[in-house]
Amino acid sequence: MNLLNQSLASTFELMLTVTKNNPVVAEIDIFPVEPEQQQSLVDKLIEDIRIVFKQQPGFVAAAIHRSRDGQRVVNYVQWKSQKDYEAYINSEVPLISSRLSAFPAPNSRLYEVFISEPAD
Repeated sequence: MNLLNQSLASTFELMLTVTKNNPVVAEIDIFPVEPEQQQSLVDKLIEDIRIVFKQQPGFVAAAIHRSRDGQRVVNYVQWKSQKDYEAYINSEVPLISSRLSAFPAPNSRLYEVFISEPAD
């Protein structure tokens, strides 16, 4: 992991809260990817978070997950409400962001936290 990715990872880590009592909705995008393109996709998603998502009303936080086998990337994005998510999806912003067009389309869904259970 390069220095930029380490810095971004620690920044994103501090912002995410996944609990039943947190009223956000979560967009989860699962991208299939060839192992040799996994890092490139991660880099493009980081760009999207910094340039696109952080400018959207209702954006709360995001996290990017890489599978250890190199075949998947999961983008986890929290929105304040479903209305904010839908406003983003229905805007022209997703059309402007062409950085991901070289990769297979993700399986994307909107989720709510149903239960969160800490270790203790």
